[in-house]
Amino acid sequence: MRPPADTPSLVVAQSLLAGDHSAHVFSELLALFRRWRRSKRRDHALDYAAARLVVWDDALRRATLAECWPRAPRGQPQPWFSLVRTLDLAWTKGDVDRTLRELAGRPELVTLTGLRCHSVRTQRESLLALVRSPHLSQITRLNWGNGRIDDAAARALLESPELPTLRTLELDNNELTATGGAALAACARLDGLETLNLRCNRLGDAGAQALARSPHLARLTTLSLADNQIGAAGLEALGAAPWSGLRALELDMNKLSAGSLDAWLARASLERLSRLRLRGCGLGPGDVDALTRAPAFARLLHLDLSYCPIGDRGALALATGGHGVALEELRLSACGLSPAVLDALLEQGRFPRLRSLHLDHNPLGPAGAAILDRAPRWARLEELRLEHSATERS
Repeated sequence: MRPPADTPSLVVAQSLLAGDHSAHVFSELLALFRRWRRSKRRDHALDYAAARLVVWDDALRRATLAECWPRAPRGQPQPWFSLVRTLDLAWTKGDVDRTLRELAGRPELVTLTGLRCHSVRTQRESLLALVRSPHLSQITRLNWGNGRIDDAAARALLESPELPTLRTLELDNNELTATGGAALAACARLDGLETLNLRCNRLGDAGAQALARSPHLARLTTLSLADNQIGAAGLEALGAAPWSGLRALELDMNKLSAGSLDAWLARASLERLSRLRLRGCGLGPGDVDALTRAPAFARLLHLDLSYCPIGDRGALALATGGHGVALEELRLSACGLSPAVLDALLEQGRFPRLRSLHLDHNPLGPAGAAILDRAPRWARLEELRLEHSATERS
């Protein structure tokens, strides 16, 4: 007896669900269902998928309207819409304003826990109508990045009584100033927030100070304030923030100056910090020295000091403090390092857990290549970046 024609699809679905959890795999699963003609076997596979996906992170269960509701907001969503937990509106076509306004009234949205509106070019009122939808009251993740959101729009969102209780809020690449930062800081509905992404705004020191004083952001574990015109005063204020659970902090491309880390390290609660990005902040060797003396340095897993003029002296400070530390990723791109410092950095026993080392855009030259050739190999090193360092390995 021949097996049903759609048996291979069922096998593929089972294989996908037994593999890695990723947004790519989930997208492949939805593509499989789109190709699969309706049948009892497909309905069984949908039930099977729903049961298996329970253990997945909801952020990975992401789809666009085209993938799960092609005629939205008209008609009915596809049966596999029930598998989706994060709706991505970034590629919405046609009359986007009308789509969003009408979508806000659809009860089918009640299964969603995340909304991604990154780069959606629409009227502010249309997007606010969607975010305020009673059918989205259960979402915990909102991405409204690159949406031309200014302080007034942020205030309208944050002061809305319909604002869901969020765990993740991303407002990167917008037009927020210190006023927007103050509105965020004053929003009591954010008292459960764990991830806040404000990269590429214009908060300045005043905005950073407002966030640091907020009684509603104490649960933050991940914070990005990269490229926000924050200086030494803002950094010092961040050090006094009640963020004892902070695990990841990004301060890339801010206007910090040499010596500004001391005051921050003296005040900051960094017991759980494992990821620190200070790329392009203008820090010098003295700042690296201060960092390596701090108790938090031994617990860092990821450190990025790229495009900071730390030079050989800063690299030597890292090497001196590198015995027994937990670092798995160290990025020192364009830090002004010479071949003379490589021996110290590459000495066996330093950074025993290192998996990734970036030394690209440093003038290492042939002398650096020779040192690298005779250097001991770390057992765990998987990536060594040397582009534009004039070595034979570039």
